[in-house]
Amino acid sequence: MLLAFEPQRKGRLKMHVKRTVYVDARCLQQADYRNRGIGRHFRGLLKAIPSDLRSATKLVALVDPAEPILSLSDVAIFDELTDRFVPVDNAILFNGAPLNNGERWRATPGSDVIRVGIVHDFIAHDFPGLIRSDSLARSLLRNTLELRSYDLLLPNSQTSENRQKALVSSSIASIVTGIVVKDDFFASERREVSQYEFPDRFFLVTAGDNPRKNVETAIKAFGRGASTFDGVHLIIVGGYDWAAQARVRSSVGPTEAVDWSRVHFLPHVSDDTLADGYRRAVATIVSSFIEGFSMPIVEAIASGGIVIASSCEAHRELVEFPLFDPKSADELVELMTSSLNDSAWRAKATALQKGGADRFRSEAIGDRVWPQILSFRRSAPSSTDVGPGTGVSARRRGDRPNILFVTPYPPEATGVGQLHAEGMPAFLERADVTVATLKAPRRAMGVTHPRVIRPDDIIFSDYDRIFYVIGNSLYHTFVHDMLLERGGEVILHDSRLFEYYLNVRGIERTAKMAGAALGRQVGQEEVSAWVNDRRKLPTPMLDEVVEASSRLFVFTPAQQQVVRQFYGKEAILQPIPCTSASRNLFSRPVAWPRPGTMSDSILTCSISAPSVWWTRARDVMKLCCFWISFELMVAGRSCISWARAIRIWKRA
Repeated sequence: MLLAFEPQRKGRLKMHVKRTVYVDARCLQQADYRNRGIGRHFRGLLKAIPSDLRSATKLVALVDPAEPILSLSDVAIFDELTDRFVPVDNAILFNGAPLNNGERWRATPGSDVIRVGIVHDFIAHDFPGLIRSDSLARSLLRNTLELRSYDLLLPNSQTSENRQKALVSSSIASIVTGIVVKDDFFASERREVSQYEFPDRFFLVTAGDNPRKNVETAIKAFGRGASTFDGVHLIIVGGYDWAAQARVRSSVGPTEAVDWSRVHFLPHVSDDTLADGYRRAVATIVSSFIEGFSMPIVEAIASGGIVIASSCEAHRELVEFPLFDPKSADELVELMTSSLNDSAWRAKATALQKGGADRFRSEAIGDRVWPQILSFRRSAPSSTDVGPGTGVSARRRGDRPNILFVTPYPPEATGVGQLHAEGMPAFLERADVTVATLKAPRRAMGVTHPRVIRPDDIIFSDYDRIFYVIGNSLYHTFVHDMLLERGGEVILHDSRLFEYYLNVRGIERTAKMAGAALGRQVGQEEVSAWVNDRRKLPTPMLDEVVEASSRLFVFTPAQQQVVRQFYGKEAILQPIPCTSASRNLFSRPVAWPRPGTMSDSILTCSISAPSVWWTRARDVMKLCCFWISFELMVAGRSCISWARAIRIWKRA
């Protein structure tokens, strides 16, 4: 682990070659992030590069044309803007919000590009109720797993790093950065400019409209201390609209004796106004249940104010006194009373908190963090442990890759499984391979056979790469379920999944999914029409698989075109390799004599497993109905079923 808060080294790294840093700048484009914590942290860190290192660094912004353009002030941070990632040697690919945005630009496997990502927090994993959609939950899981492929992670606090080790891996190098506090907040450098006329005495709460911010406990404490807080106001900054204010009032409840005429909700205010509020307040109350890092704490301390904070882990990193249980309004009342009336208490709090924000000045963070980022080189981790409770050893870079295929597999009667089984010897020459499947017996890995396990036995942190093999038959149901739950890399065997959804998930789900893709109501009658004539099918029904895939591998240009046309995603083309035996089998001079047929015959062939023979048998029956003469050839395990059907037709 690389600690960010170690004393600065006396000797600065000298960079003899200019290093290019490609910056995934989407969080600086997106309205939800660019002016909030995520965007402000990333922007502050980019601006904190020391001047001597900045002159030896080329910053290239990778921008998404589909997102709003960068502000002029953000454009000025970079040397170049582009939407194409064409890395030079020894480059860094820096993602400012990998948990939120995932990956849009990727380094070629095996390249020397160093992947660096900021870790803001894992609150969405840890605080129940924040994730309200299955799609968002799948995205979060997929992006969390993707962090395991990074070379260097930058958690913003020790708390975030602890969760990173538990949820991702402890073998990935990390630097605890902190978050830059703008110079405007520091009392010695602040201009006395405020947009708001604050009352003479007030407590300040800076918290957005989010249940984990726990403003209700601060309001309850303010109400319960009414006899002591006569003439004192409570100001809440965080952009609460009327609906949000109504929700807060309702959640506080009518039994609390709150004088709402002295509770004021302010919109988002300027940094100068906020700094003025921190300084003038009796105390700033930070009552969160959970945080990754707390900007209000360090901003208030930098501004010369006093902070009363809840005792969550991230807060204990920043202040040791005064702290309260975030569930206890009564504890908070006592601290608020002391801050208002006890001068000795205030002197103690001031002495313990003074200077606590200095380590988060831009220069201090830049000097600690950027030399380590720019000098980072990929190497094998020295630690052999991974996350707590995993029970496995961390893999070292340079070992044989450890690959997991989640797929149907022999003896399952599926061509997809057979195809992957035939390809395993080639994989095993280059990697350790495990197959997770339902029907095959468990076995240890051999020279020509992969290790086989059941899906419930998977320890995901064991593997460098995990591939979900998706096809159109019911055998892929367990793979499909796991992919939608976790997300990951997909090997797609079909250009559409209409038959899978219809036969396995049912006509109602098929109609609902098609309707969502087409943006209109789709009835079961319309689905039935598609069954009778596949040419009418308006969607390939790949929506869920494409959304859940971090990367998508296909076998034909036609598949690649379908994914590009319908979903705007670029699939990776990887044609199915033919063995020398299969090439000989299907070469024209060899193939024609073997069946004993003439080239001008109508030849009907079926190469299929028993599960699909009946559909093809119906097509043959149609030829019989029109008295068309033809020869029928059957290969594969469906021969017996075909023979039985032909005997029935003869009797008829």
